[in-house]
Amino acid sequence: MSRFFGGYSSSESESESSSDSEIEIMPQSTKPQQAPTSRFASSALDLSDSDDDNDTRVVKSKAEKLYDEIKASSKKIHSAVKSDKWTIVTQEFDKIVKSFDKYKKSKSKQPDNKPYFRALVDIEDALVNADKLRDAKSMNANESRARNQMKQRIVKHNSKLKAEIKEYRENPMESDAEDDKKDQEVPQTKQAAKPAARGASKWLKSAAASDSSSSESEEEESTDSEGDSESETGSETESESDSSDSDAGPQKKEANRWLKSSKSTASKASVKKERKVSAPAKALKAEVRPDGEDEDDGFTVVGKGGRSVQGPVVSAETLNKHLAEITQSRGKKNTDKRESLQLLERLYGVAINPVQKVKVLLILISIYFDFIPPNGYMDISAWKKSANHLNELFAILEENAQITVSETAEISDESDLRYDGSPIGLRGSIISFVDRLSDEFTRSLQTIDPHTTEYVDRMRDEILIYTITVRAQIYFENADLKDGLGRAVIRRIEYLYYKPDSVNATVMKECMEALPKNIESKITPNSLVNDPKETLHRLCAYTYKNSQAIQRTRAMLMQIYNHALHDRYYIARDFFLMSHLQESVQRAEYADQILYNRALVQLGFSAFRLGMISASFTHLQEIMTTNRYRELLAQGIPAQRGQQLSAEQEHVGKLRQVPFHMFINLELLECVYLVSSMLLEIPAMAAAGSNAEARKKSLSKTFRRLLDFNERQVFTGPPESTRDFIMAASKALATGDWDQCSDYINQIKIWNLIPESDNIKDMLLGKIKVEALRTYLFTYSAHYESLTLGFLVDMFSLTSQQVNSILSRMIYNEEIEASLDEVSRTVVFNHNNVEPSSRLHQAALALVDKATNMVDSNERVFELKINGGQTLSERQQNSEYNKNDNERSNRGQGSNNRGQQNQRNQRNQGNNRNRRNNQQHQQQQQQQHHHHQQQKQPQQIASTA
Repeated sequence: MSRFFGGYSSSESESESSSDSEIEIMPQSTKPQQAPTSRFASSALDLSDSDDDNDTRVVKSKAEKLYDEIKASSKKIHSAVKSDKWTIVTQEFDKIVKSFDKYKKSKSKQPDNKPYFRALVDIEDALVNADKLRDAKSMNANESRARNQMKQRIVKHNSKLKAEIKEYRENPMESDAEDDKKDQEVPQTKQAAKPAARGASKWLKSAAASDSSSSESEEEESTDSEGDSESETGSETESESDSSDSDAGPQKKEANRWLKSSKSTASKASVKKERKVSAPAKALKAEVRPDGEDEDDGFTVVGKGGRSVQGPVVSAETLNKHLAEITQSRGKKNTDKRESLQLLERLYGVAINPVQKVKVLLILISIYFDFIPPNGYMDISAWKKSANHLNELFAILEENAQITVSETAEISDESDLRYDGSPIGLRGSIISFVDRLSDEFTRSLQTIDPHTTEYVDRMRDEILIYTITVRAQIYFENADLKDGLGRAVIRRIEYLYYKPDSVNATVMKECMEALPKNIESKITPNSLVNDPKETLHRLCAYTYKNSQAIQRTRAMLMQIYNHALHDRYYIARDFFLMSHLQESVQRAEYADQILYNRALVQLGFSAFRLGMISASFTHLQEIMTTNRYRELLAQGIPAQRGQQLSAEQEHVGKLRQVPFHMFINLELLECVYLVSSMLLEIPAMAAAGSNAEARKKSLSKTFRRLLDFNERQVFTGPPESTRDFIMAASKALATGDWDQCSDYINQIKIWNLIPESDNIKDMLLGKIKVEALRTYLFTYSAHYESLTLGFLVDMFSLTSQQVNSILSRMIYNEEIEASLDEVSRTVVFNHNNVEPSSRLHQAALALVDKATNMVDSNERVFELKINGGQTLSERQQNSEYNKNDNERSNRGQGSNNRGQQNQRNQRNQGNNRNRRNNQQHQQQQQQQHHHHQQQKQPQQIASTA
């Protein structure tokens, strides 16, 4: 009989059971069996019933369904964020927002919002770290566009849920594994009793239970042993199914041979799918950071054929080989930089001598700079790790002085496994590492928002980079590397020149504590730790003697800046004049021109603090005459009218700026310039008086333009800004009201930013009194015959000696025409050539001129109107006479013409006769004179004899 319709024989079942060593053979059931004809049908029917009984149906509410949707979307967002699938993130974000809105409206007893906030936090954190973890070029255009859209949407959405997100961050959601495990735990519910009519299902209850237990064990085993091969998992599942069939009895076993369990099939399919997806998923999930940490979660990489891929063998013997491979592969298109970084970390761990460690560190530090994005700055964690590696390199070189690293060292092919401590040179550039770390530190400060705590935290790393620079200087001194030493010294000057001595002393003290105790610089010994002025002087002196022209120029400008910062104005001015930098600065580089402008502004500040107003105005005028002083000081992005800068131009402009903590206060700069202009321009305007040509000549066009604009205002309110206060003070100074002018100047709040502001205000008060006295004398001297010195002393609160000195200087410079009487202590004014000074006098003279012109014009009009003063009858007679005369002249015009021609002919003939007569008369006179001379000649000869 066919085996399909009959039961298995004992020999077949024994052979099948014995083939699997792991399955325990259970005794067959002794319950009665039904007829073979109905046995298959009943067993098949009972199987469907048993499946229906075991697969419990759970009825869920609307809130529970919405919660499942939120949870599923949250998981998808969590996985999509890790693999940078932002299109999926955008779609799921829309779904989860809609589902969450419905979920909030539903009446749920225990609402759970953690999956929703977990998705929001995942998106927010991923967007914050997106630019730092991945390169912008590696992302697809659609994904990049979706990420930018999501960045705008998530900021707007999360701004309304700040409190809830903060609460979630304090108590985050548990991991997916634990969450899924809880979901798999089905609560025990009361099941209704099934009718006993289904007799065949009783035989299959134990089999169904065994099937469910075996499927659960299969799922647990498949999740626990993902790395096993497919054949092993298949054998285990078959053995478990056979054992469960043996427990259920021959009927269940016979039917299950030809009926495939859906649960076991699903579990096998899921295991296969997990195996296929595991390798690429692990490659995407294992986010290897630039710091070398490997998050593989215990997985092994599987290659073709299911074989595990083993990493390279790392040892001291293969170290040079791996270093050569990494060096050759750098810069190529398909090179995995993170893999190279991990390999170098492992190589550094197996290095057995200092030479090998130095070789690995030289490449390891340079690899960190390959992760810098093109339009960003180096990640701060990677920057700190590379700085720590550089400190390790210095420690090895300091302990092994026979090892030198230079750019000109020859590459040796000798093995370094048995290094015996002999002198050896390795090729590398330590100063380039120092320069690159310094540049990335500056670039990060240029990019970070200066008004956040992140900028302050980043500023704390300045001591670390300064310590590295000092350590590099000491190493180059000991190794006698001139080029690297000069660059390290100039870097050190850049960190010191713009700070006050008190801050530099603190920085140098912290640096001295961080350095090893057994090293000391020859240029700046440890005894100068409390003398920043001498330290900076020695560094600059070394640069002047041993460095190139560009470095000398920068050192000179930075030393000038430092001298001016500490009010050593005359030293700074002498350096500035002796260097002749103003002649060649137009041909210098952009950074040097910025440094020149900054030093010039600091010179102006120094002169102003010392009371040299004219010198301060001269230094600041070159910068402030244009509206581009922000760009000239590298504190703003240059913008042109009517044009909007592109993102690339704006990024380049930001990189040209100096960091925010090095900014010069532009409001203070404008205040100092305008106050200096006021103290010089107002007396000059008063001295010009009514002379139009003299008034056109202005010292400061910027100040004159602001003053004219302020005077044209119809209604002027109380001053608010710095400009308003200075313009109000200028008007008061023009009238000689020094008290009101001083009050306006002292109300400017910007003076509080200057150290020792009280001394600055006292200095300005004295300058305002002097200029007010000069302005008063220029304006009102025409109204006085003489003034006593006591009157001027009381009016301007000056000493008698000061007033005497001011008057003597003005008289000597011929600014006023006066004489000083020492006996009576008066000043006597000379009004011989005094021009009208007051506006009233000028207006009166102009009015007199206009009145005179008007009278003259009226007289001429009157004479023309009355025709010389004739009466009406006389004018009528004259008109009739003129009329008759015209008629006669018209009739006799022909005869008159002929008579006039005859008269002309007669006159010509008379003229000719007169001419002939004159000629004859002249000839007669000449003859008489000649005859008279001949008569006198014998008499003269006789007298001579």
